[in-house]
Amino acid sequence: DVNNDGVINNNDRVIIQGAIPKFTYGFNSQMNYKSFDFSFSIIGQSGGYLVNNTGLNALNINNLASDRNVSRRYFKSGANPANPPQLSTLYLEKSDFLRLNSARLGYNFKFNKLTWLNGLGIYVTGQNLFTITKYSGYDPLINNPKASGGNQSLGIDYSSYPTAKTFLFGATIKL
Repeated sequence: DVNNDGVINNNDRVIIQGAIPKFTYGFNSQMNYKSFDFSFSIIGQSGGYLVNNTGLNALNINNLASDRNVSRRYFKSGANPANPPQLSTLYLEKSDFLRLNSARLGYNFKFNKLTWLNGLGIYVTGQNLFTITKYSGYDPLINNPKASGGNQSLGIDYSSYPTAKTFLFGATIKL
């Protein structure tokens, strides 16, 4: 009730924030020490907001009309399912995060006595190793192409599948 008239209606709408972050950043580094090599990539963003649609889904019009998956307090309030609840700041969350996007650790063997083999390297690479965020959904870096009425739904998390954490072990041979 923004205007304090005791009624919550269209006059109480306020634009809170946007989905596009105010600041995005990344940092990459590669280091070598003797026969070891190490590289990593950190990414992040700050200043954007997301609608956690997973939480909001409990109040969609189909569930309200059929009395399914609705909080008891909302159901007992006598709310009319024909007038679905408007989006509120209850499910609006900051999309700030810091992520170790990738890291690689390798070791290079040198073979001086073998003329046909110049080197052998082994390595392990990890992607999406950890994310620091206060966002309660799966992934604050959503990339969902869903559109509603021809408009992109930027900043709405439609229960996107979270980014997978992957590990790769490998070897390189130099002949």
